[in-house]
Amino acid sequence: MWRAIAALGLGFAAGCTAPVVAPAPPSGEAIAFGAGSGGPADACFLCHGLKGEGDGLAPRLAGQSAGYLVKQMEDYSHRWRDHKDMSPIASRLGDGERIAVAAYYARLGDRAPGQLSRAISGWGLYLDGDPERALPPCAQCHGPRGRGVGHAYPRLAAQPVEYVSAQLHA
Repeated sequence: MWRAIAALGLGFAAGCTAPVVAPAPPSGEAIAFGAGSGGPADACFLCHGLKGEGDGLAPRLAGQSAGYLVKQMEDYSHRWRDHKDMSPIASRLGDGERIAVAAYYARLGDRAPGQLSRAISGWGLYLDGDPERALPPCAQCHGPRGRGVGHAYPRLAAQPVEYVSAQLHA
């Protein structure tokens, strides 16, 4: 008798449960503000600014192509490009999270496109290169206005001077 009651109870309980649905992955914006796999300590905005504008030695992410940003996170994750902060953060993000956060920052670029100023020191080197040192013009890959070319070459326009200088020295 008890077996019959127990079986009947289990039957009702099974009919009352909802199917288990995996939660939706966080949006790129949510990841940028700390909802990624690494949690709040890995929030992008802590170094890259609230709108991806960069902060001194951290680059501007807003306006970079999504493909470029995903590639950089892959490189950090596999330590092909090593950085004490970015390598561990990128390795904690899943592929979907990298794609989502890259798309988020790429969309932010339309708000503040920026462009290089002709008054900057080294403008001739940027446009013409230096044949004596076999240096091609920066504009060849980064475009005449510093907006990048394709998905492989990043925007330099509106990057923090400190960041660009550090990358050139590296």
